[in-house]
Amino acid sequence: MELAVDKEIAEAGQAAMDGESTHTQQSDDGLLQLFRFADPLDKLLMALGTCGALVAGTPLPLCAFLFGKVLDDAHSSIGYLDIQEKRMTETAVHAFIAGLIAAVAYFLQVACWMTVGERQAERMRYLYLKSLLRQDLSFYDQEVTAGDAMESIIVDAFHIKQATGEKIGNLLQIFGTLLSGYIIAFIEGWKLTFVASIAIPLIVISGFTMGSIVSKISKSVSAANSKASCIVEQVITAIRTVVPFGGERKALKTYNGALRDVAKAGLQEAIATGTGVGIMVFFTFGIYAITLWFGLHFIVNEGYTGGQVMTVLFSVIIGTGMVGQCIPSMNAISCGRTAACKMMRVIGRVPSVDVWDDSGRVLHGLRGEIELRKVSFAYPTRPDYRIFQDLSLRIPAGTTLALVGESGSGKSTIVSLIERFYDPLSGQVCVDGIDLRHLRLSWFRQQVALVAQEPVLLQGSIRDNIAYGKEGSAATDEEVLTAAKKAEAANFVARLPQGMETPVGQGGVQLSGGQKQRIAVARALLKNPRILLLDEATSALDAESENALHRALDTAMQQSIERTTVIVAHRLTTVKNADFIAVLQRGSVAEEGTYTELINKADGAFAQLVQLEERQREKEEHPKEGMGFASASDQWPRRSVARRSGSIGSISSLGSFHQESVEKDTLGSFYQESVDKGSFSEAGANSKASAVSASVSCTHALRLAVMNKPETPLVLLGSIAAACNGAIFPIVGLFITNIIQVFFMPRKDVITSGMVWIYFFIGLAFLSLVLTPVQVISFFVAGERLVYRIRSLTFDKILHQDIKWFDHTDNASGLISSRLQQDAALMRVVGGDGVSTIVQNLTTVGVGLFIAMSTCWQLALLFIALLPFYSLDACMQMKLGEAFDAKTKAIYEETGQIAYEALSNIRTVASFCAEKKILSLYRTKSHNCLKDGRRQALIAGIGFAITYVMMFGSLSLSFWAGGKLIFNRQVDFDGFVKTFLTVELSATAIALSLGAAPDFFHVKMAMASIFKLLDMGENDLATGMKLKQLRGEVKFEHVEFAYPARPDIHIISNLSFSLEAGKEVPFAIDCLVDYVEQWRAANQTIALVGHSGCGKSTVLALMQRFYDPDAGRILLDNVDIRQLQMKWLRRQFGLVGQEPFLFNDTIRANIEYGVEGKVADELLQRAAEVANADKFISAMPDGYDTIVGERGVQLSGGQKQRVAIARAMIRDPTILLLDEATSALDSESEVIVQEALERAAAGRSTMVVAHRLSTVRKADLIVVLHDGRVAEQGSHDELVAMKDGIYASFVKISSHSNNEHS
Repeated sequence: MELAVDKEIAEAGQAAMDGESTHTQQSDDGLLQLFRFADPLDKLLMALGTCGALVAGTPLPLCAFLFGKVLDDAHSSIGYLDIQEKRMTETAVHAFIAGLIAAVAYFLQVACWMTVGERQAERMRYLYLKSLLRQDLSFYDQEVTAGDAMESIIVDAFHIKQATGEKIGNLLQIFGTLLSGYIIAFIEGWKLTFVASIAIPLIVISGFTMGSIVSKISKSVSAANSKASCIVEQVITAIRTVVPFGGERKALKTYNGALRDVAKAGLQEAIATGTGVGIMVFFTFGIYAITLWFGLHFIVNEGYTGGQVMTVLFSVIIGTGMVGQCIPSMNAISCGRTAACKMMRVIGRVPSVDVWDDSGRVLHGLRGEIELRKVSFAYPTRPDYRIFQDLSLRIPAGTTLALVGESGSGKSTIVSLIERFYDPLSGQVCVDGIDLRHLRLSWFRQQVALVAQEPVLLQGSIRDNIAYGKEGSAATDEEVLTAAKKAEAANFVARLPQGMETPVGQGGVQLSGGQKQRIAVARALLKNPRILLLDEATSALDAESENALHRALDTAMQQSIERTTVIVAHRLTTVKNADFIAVLQRGSVAEEGTYTELINKADGAFAQLVQLEERQREKEEHPKEGMGFASASDQWPRRSVARRSGSIGSISSLGSFHQESVEKDTLGSFYQESVDKGSFSEAGANSKASAVSASVSCTHALRLAVMNKPETPLVLLGSIAAACNGAIFPIVGLFITNIIQVFFMPRKDVITSGMVWIYFFIGLAFLSLVLTPVQVISFFVAGERLVYRIRSLTFDKILHQDIKWFDHTDNASGLISSRLQQDAALMRVVGGDGVSTIVQNLTTVGVGLFIAMSTCWQLALLFIALLPFYSLDACMQMKLGEAFDAKTKAIYEETGQIAYEALSNIRTVASFCAEKKILSLYRTKSHNCLKDGRRQALIAGIGFAITYVMMFGSLSLSFWAGGKLIFNRQVDFDGFVKTFLTVELSATAIALSLGAAPDFFHVKMAMASIFKLLDMGENDLATGMKLKQLRGEVKFEHVEFAYPARPDIHIISNLSFSLEAGKEVPFAIDCLVDYVEQWRAANQTIALVGHSGCGKSTVLALMQRFYDPDAGRILLDNVDIRQLQMKWLRRQFGLVGQEPFLFNDTIRANIEYGVEGKVADELLQRAAEVANADKFISAMPDGYDTIVGERGVQLSGGQKQRVAIARAMIRDPTILLLDEATSALDSESEVIVQEALERAAAGRSTMVVAHRLSTVRKADLIVVLHDGRVAEQGSHDELVAMKDGIYASFVKISSHSNNEHS
């Protein structure tokens, strides 16, 4: 059957989310919380699984009863060999029948409970994702990141799957064993059973105390793992920022720090687990001693038989011994409860802004009048910093309002309030006179379309992304194509081989910035909204596309008198046609009116902004008339000065004579051993040439052993403890055999002879109290260090891959995080827990065989013959399970990636009401995972049933063969008992360890996955030439290039151009005017212009060696850049990208990301002043220590761009790479930052990618690209003189657009 009908799941989720918060908190920690969403089918499966588990637990105590009867019968019939043989044959038959019944019951237990676990985990994942998509934006700002959610959807759901599945079944089976054992024991001798039960509470209390402690610690482990996962996801998502700024070492250092936190929390968990298990084993052996002591006295004084005592003893031993076996299940359930508690807090959370709430009003005939009434607002992360205070603004229905003002003045915040991403602290946001809080949010957002400043595309095809604009029914191909044509996207889409079905990649990485923005506009136009919100919607487009798109948007805005449009703009030329303009300053409306009204106010804020923009444009059109200096740039040291003084350049050490000094990362006191790449290379031989198969090979195991070599002392210590623990089972059999002989001695000798063996049991109890913690802790530390080393090495390897590796969909950030989180963790099974199990079992086998062979070699050989069947059974389970385990693992990661991408771009998802589409896509992907889970449950059930048949078959065969040997006088009965108990206890120990085979299901594929990553080739950033003095001359010679993901599409074709080197300018010049002229002569700038998608940004990517050209050469100072050291090369560049990526850290940390190490406050402030960022940063309550949020969400677009510029300037680069670096700035900031960038370019070569021609008029060389080729090149005047040229047409279109708006 399917997971559940959607209606049932929705009702269950709604019940959880609508419940009282107090109820949620009270039930969070209860076991029943894990089954809160169980449906009737689940309950039926649980009933069958419970019955099966209880029955599966009864055969062992039943065998104890049969064994006790055999003891009495055998000793009462000494000398009658035929009677002894008959009794033993009957016992063998009864044991085998019990085994068959138990096998069927065991199948029901495993198959039913594993199916239930799969269903509960999938349902919880679905409801968790649904609830996440329901939450308001403040929740993501304050409580959870996309990385946290990804970790819950993959890791926490896995814990829930175990806790609600096989682990519950195991506990019920243990309960069945305990219950049946004590029933038999009480029937055989209630007094002795009562005495033996005295110590049971101690075992139970110690077990639950340990479980409680481990549960608390597991929360810390989960939080630390979540932090590490977030770091990985953030770094991989921002890889195009990490690589050019040389952030690989910083990323690795930060990740290693998070891993140390994981290790510390895990060590606490290991100490608690090891100590708890040791105490439980201590009390278990205490029960043995107490029971035997009273058994001796009851034989003497109460008339008990030896068989009765042994029945009670074995029944109690089996019952209470199984309590110790519940520890792994209890730990798993504890982790599951922690995970469920974490997920249920989200599932049960009702947001203040609730998109699923259907109780609001739905207006028939929305007019679109918007009004902000005395609105006060502060972002939840900065409650003391008010963005608005009593702001009032009215937008009449069917009109266009333009919001202008400096960056950070609150323009985009108004858009967020209109979308109801947030609610105001006070005041009202009204539509048609009705407070938005009284409207049904899902309905309202269907009436609104947003085109944001930074376009966000989701994983899928171009068609899928445009179709997100139509909520509900699927958009037709005709509708999608029409929207694409209106957005000027149809032409470039048609040129792609797959057309509309072309995958856009994670975040739209396969498309240029302009192409992404046109897809985003098409998505909004398909929605045909009543309210259109344009937040700098054309900033990433070239002049021709921008002009055409403006016409399309103008047409869209005029299609209906009901459409209300709000435009957020930095360029004032784009708002001249607006019906009203509102100028924002410091969170309030400074003035509002029509363009004509505002421009006529000579002293008004808007008029001053317009005059500033016009002066800038005139200056750019006549560059030789001079230029003014911004105050910030006066403080910026030139490169020639920087190398002789304490400047930003000296901090970054990027002068002409660059000396590298790299601080090595320290792994901390707990992990003093550094990550030894050398040892790994030795183990892996030639990693670049090795081919990783999908099997666990000896080579892999040896490589892990070599990587774990520094922990050899710990492994030896743990192995000694494991060997001693392994010897305990057969030694216990030897002790019990001797005390059985005592039971049948004359009564006067029973107590005296028996006390010796009781003292031995007391000794074993104290020995186990010491050995068990030593074994657990030693192997945990060894395994954790191995996991740490693997994670660190793997992440380092990933960071040094080509950018094209990250373009592949299989290497998305969420999938990589999952591999490092889950696959690497499973290596502990091989390097720690696995070694512990092997050593313990080998010792058990060795000691057991020695005792058995010295007593009855025939039975010992029988035992040896049966061992392969146990191994064969375990291998069978692994072989059958691994076939679908790889697919299940891949689907889990794939579904997790869907969730991660949606939550990373929650604003886009919420704006386009795409929650249901995301959920539908998720359900489609997860359905296959559920089917594989059911198949795994059936196979595992069959495998475990066969294990039971083999185990009880061996028991029956031992009794039958023993009877024959006794009848043939080859062994006496006491010798048989000695051999039998030693063999069976040893076999039981091995069977219990092989019962953990499902834990190895994941290990094989995890090893293949990890070693596939480790064996990848990597970019050697330290190999290659360093130029002693870099001038900055750049040449492209006949370059050809196609992206690896689209090899049939040539982005660059026979591209050739050159950029002359900048010249150093000494600052010791008496006349400032002369300095300006020399500065102009020294600054060499090349500008790349052309249509969106023509290859401009690709040129910058090739410059930084994100990719290597397919043909041709790129020369730096006449040296092929492929011959230069990659790390040194990238440190010569200062990149300011079109879409700035900021890390979820402080502003200080984001600026310092441009260099290694700490930066003095003075130099940090200078860099911010150059970028015109110091003013707004200093105005924040926390200043430079303000957290920017995930992807810089707490800052406006202009603020993010200025922080990014400061990050580039602090590097003091030789070559500046500016990819629309000022596109997100308002007019005032643009003027200042543009001038600051020009002064920062003194003595540097500068390459500018631009759509706005006003920013490139002063370039020494303008290269016009068309279809990846140089169509034209020359200065601005030379290209304008080409009347029929492409550049001239761009200038004409741009001028015509400005005149139209005028």
